[in-house]
Amino acid sequence: MITLVRHSQSTHNLYGDKTRDCPLTEHGIKQASTIIGTYDLVICSTLKRARQTLAASQLIYKEVIFTDLCREIRDRNPINLLPEEEASKIDNETRLQITARIEEFRKFLKECSNKFEKIAVISHGVFLGHLSGHPSHNCEQWLYKIT
Repeated sequence: MITLVRHSQSTHNLYGDKTRDCPLTEHGIKQASTIIGTYDLVICSTLKRARQTLAASQLIYKEVIFTDLCREIRDRNPINLLPEEEASKIDNETRLQITARIEEFRKFLKECSNKFEKIAVISHGVFLGHLSGHPSHNCEQWLYKIT
């Protein structure tokens, strides 16, 4: 079983903050604290708002993997860049690159599902939309079947 989770409310979601790798709001931290469940593995984006969602959640898990494979689409928006990344050196991901990363992540999920029965993925709205075809809201969770 794979559960997809969109990160909780960020400062960008609330008021359009363009801070690089923006954090959660206080409300976002409260939202995240309502996420419950027991998992063998959690796969989490490396961006701060996803990591903070995991940290504030009540998830119980045996292992965690932080990966750029499920981070938000790279579009030069500072909120989607890590502090060490320079916007001028990051190209927008093309449709083809996004599709390739989604496929690489699907393969990674399939490999993980051979080892772990219950998996949670904490990621971002646009990325999860491309992966699942399902639009999402802050802190939303839904089941995902690997195709």
